[in-house]
Amino acid sequence: MLTARDLRPQVGPNIIQAITAQQRLEYRVRMQNPSHRNDCRSRALQGVAAARFAAANGWRSARQFGLAELGKCGRSDYRPIGWGSLLDHPLWFAAGRRNIAIVSQPYNLCEDEFRRCAQQAGLDAHVPPNRLASFHNPGITQFFVLTQPGVIVQWLPEQEESLQ
Repeated sequence: MLTARDLRPQVGPNIIQAITAQQRLEYRVRMQNPSHRNDCRSRALQGVAAARFAAANGWRSARQFGLAELGKCGRSDYRPIGWGSLLDHPLWFAAGRRNIAIVSQPYNLCEDEFRRCAQQAGLDAHVPPNRLASFHNPGITQFFVLTQPGVIVQWLPEQEESLQ
């Protein structure tokens, strides 16, 4: 039987693999003990991944803001009418005081649809070479980034390679 000691996250250089391994371990523990709902360790690893992504781009994590606030200071409702599931498991980033990017980690969304919606909103859509290298649920949810036109997005090395 697995114990709490077995749930210690192993953070190595590949944060996506660490999240995946931790989520699998937590799932096995829940199968042995259905009342056990401790997923805080995988959530902590997701925070580490977001911080690494922000640092790679010279950004920082930010409080939620809307699409209209990209490139500006300030915030409002982050889920405008019509975007629905396009902004699933979002993360917000800023550079200085300026809102710079919104990450979406949807389960079932066509990349072409995401790009089309971004274009209609006058935004750039960025997708890593491995679009399934998300932080929320690697290998299952996708990783899409919305920015104002002209923003360059740097990917983590894990997002440039295939998931194992």
